[in-house]
Amino acid sequence: MPIRLHRMTLQLSHLIGFAIFFLPEVLSLRKLLIKNKSDVIHCNGCWQIKGMIAARLAKTGAPVIYHLNDTHTRPVIKMVFTFLASRMVDAFMPACQRSKDYYLKGSALEGKRSFITPAPVDTDRFHPDTVTADAGIVNLPGIKIITVCNINYGKGLEELIEVCNVLFNQFTPLALSFCVVGPVHKNHAPYFGKLKNEIKEKEIDNFYFTGPSNNIAAVLKGADIYVCASHFESSPMAVWEAMSMGMPIVSTDVGDVKNYLEQGQCGFCVPVGNIEEMAEKISILIQDKALRMRMGKNARDFAVANLDLKICARRHALFYRELAELNKSKNEVT
Repeated sequence: MPIRLHRMTLQLSHLIGFAIFFLPEVLSLRKLLIKNKSDVIHCNGCWQIKGMIAARLAKTGAPVIYHLNDTHTRPVIKMVFTFLASRMVDAFMPACQRSKDYYLKGSALEGKRSFITPAPVDTDRFHPDTVTADAGIVNLPGIKIITVCNINYGKGLEELIEVCNVLFNQFTPLALSFCVVGPVHKNHAPYFGKLKNEIKEKEIDNFYFTGPSNNIAAVLKGADIYVCASHFESSPMAVWEAMSMGMPIVSTDVGDVKNYLEQGQCGFCVPVGNIEEMAEKISILIQDKALRMRMGKNARDFAVANLDLKICARRHALFYRELAELNKSKNEVT
């Protein structure tokens, strides 16, 4: 049975609600956990601490597992989370090795059980052979270079504009199109305005913000190269979806992306903020269609073999069963 929970976000109304309704919502969660007699309690995101507190207040004895899906947060949030989790959480499910190191290594949480599980992608839905390309993307001029993200400071869009400027000085303008697909939330409207002004000042014609899409697979199908310029990511689902769609990738070194791209020979990974190297790697793909096709095929194969929804579901179930069995054995001994 779903219950309404206020999240700790930068949205003021939710933040006020988070504080005002903190105790009632924790108690509602506690009641639900007791009623359901859960075998494992799974909490998500270091900002969302209500679940672990409710789990301990419920005193059901069920192990508490925490999903860690970021690699950067405010120091005070991390400090509070570490303090509470060291006392209330039994195990962790980081989305990547970097998330595990960020939260567990050298902290009071080090030594607790953990099981790395990346975000999944539905490789049946994101299948290049069954998706019709978005006409709006297909009709853009030249090689289509795309990224999918919310428009915010952490996505490296200022650097991406600089990369675009470098490449437009290397190739004729009609040879390339850069496309950013994703929503602009109210609190990021000033930042969005800044990005548009920068594009105008640099006189870049083929850089497009297309807004959100309800068919990302079709959008990806219409493009040629996928770029992730993010400063921080743990397990970037948009990158996995692009890989599943058979696209070659150029990404900053975030999460475990570098390991995946190199293992699968699916694309290039560059240091965060390195405009010159990102432009260089994209340039290689622009000029070599055979390489784009080969890396795209490798990306699809890697996603199916390692990131598919069914694989990730099995990994979750395996860890849940392991924790439940350990807890059962512990209770039998005591």
